[in-house]
Amino acid sequence: MNTRTSLLACVSAAFLLVACGGGSSSSSNDDNGSGTAPGETADKYAGSWRTECREDYAVGENPAFPGGRSQFTGLVLAKTGATAMNFAQNTAEYETPDCSGPRTALFTSRGTVTLDGGKRIGNVQTDRATFTTTSGPVVIGKVLLWVNTGLLYKGTQAPRDAQGYPNQMETNEPWSPI
Repeated sequence: MNTRTSLLACVSAAFLLVACGGGSSSSSNDDNGSGTAPGETADKYAGSWRTECREDYAVGENPAFPGGRSQFTGLVLAKTGATAMNFAQNTAEYETPDCSGPRTALFTSRGTVTLDGGKRIGNVQTDRATFTTTSGPVVIGKVLLWVNTGLLYKGTQAPRDAQGYPNQMETNEPWSPI
């Protein structure tokens, strides 16, 4: 199964897992860097997102995976309220460095997201979000989200503030709308 077919299968499975609560199913573009969009906060995040193929191990880097290893992730966010969403996240893994060949594993998580207000990072106004996993592997709890020019950005894993939210944004690995 090629990468595109695997991605479509992941997104289809995610749609089946998320109970839609109404609202928009498309993401808003935010070109001004403010992190805000008209309407309710959840509107700009509701929709389907995906990462690009990410190399976990290069060829020869890890003896357990001599041919390399890679993955990509799909995320569906379904609005259930002004600051609430359900999520389904699928991560597909491959034992190649470029997400080619047969998928070797698929990890699915689902749960809820609560948008907890804003946080300024430099000149960007982000939204604080808490992901609560109800099934599957645990998805990281407190994150920052930001939509800019139609792409979804998340906060880094560390460092974190006193409330547990990231202090930096990961701008090199955006999520694209599907």
